[in-house]
Amino acid sequence: MAMIDNNFIRRHVNSSDSIILRSIPGGSTVLKVPKFDVAIKFGGGVTENEAIAQATAFAVLDSAIIHVPKVLHFYCDSRTGIGYLTMEWINGSPIDVQDCVQVDALQIALDHLASVNRSFPRPISLGEPQGILWEDGAPDEYHTVEGLENWINLWQPTSVDLRGEDFVLCHLDTAADNML
Repeated sequence: MAMIDNNFIRRHVNSSDSIILRSIPGGSTVLKVPKFDVAIKFGGGVTENEAIAQATAFAVLDSAIIHVPKVLHFYCDSRTGIGYLTMEWINGSPIDVQDCVQVDALQIALDHLASVNRSFPRPISLGEPQGILWEDGAPDEYHTVEGLENWINLWQPTSVDLRGEDFVLCHLDTAADNML
């Protein structure tokens, strides 16, 4: 296999031979590098924390239950702010939600994700949280139970009490394209 580095990424992101799998306007693009079992995800929202989270999930999850693509390389272009996450290519078809066997397998995979828990809230990457809950920014104390609880209770009509709760590993982009 070729050395996966910034030059490899630049060469294949700009190659007409690369196969674009998904491109979200204003979001990220995912492409398959021909002749290599490699995919590259890139865009302004692709971050080092995402790469760290994916690498950590790869390390802690049982690949016989859920296979997370191995992170091969990450870099962020300092001129453009675009992040490039190079990962193992996993061949497959998106889940068929009409197929009970596939849905049962998905349930097992999601249960396995939820089995990875800890007593405090924080992204697995240990960076700033991202996603729909954090569109207005993360609270200063999101990494403590009390801080997260106080922040949730600011906008939740009914108060929540998170003391004694486990915090589990979540997949924050469960689109069918991400489940093979």
